[in-house]
Amino acid sequence: MMSSIFYGEIKEDKLKTWSENRNPYDILVENNRVERLGGWDFLFIAKDLFTDEVQVDWGSFAYKCTRKQLQKLVSEMKCEIPKIQELDPDKVYGIVFIEES
Repeated sequence: MMSSIFYGEIKEDKLKTWSENRNPYDILVENNRVERLGGWDFLFIAKDLFTDEVQVDWGSFAYKCTRKQLQKLVSEMKCEIPKIQELDPDKVYGIVFIEES
């Protein structure tokens, strides 16, 4: 499975209409790539780690998350999230899994 996983600040209008999101590339203000994490590994842990799952298209999912949850993802999966320490601990972010054909 070819996939990409992005994290970042959720666009304000997408946050207000969270369950209606249908374009996985148009949820985050900036698509910051999560490095060294495979799609199956991510999907295995995502439902337990993140909240407010929404299926945005046939093979893509988005979740709301916090900096603490992203840090736990890094700790458990040994992936890399650039600039994680710059994230505001009191803010809600998004993480988007996109299955690509």
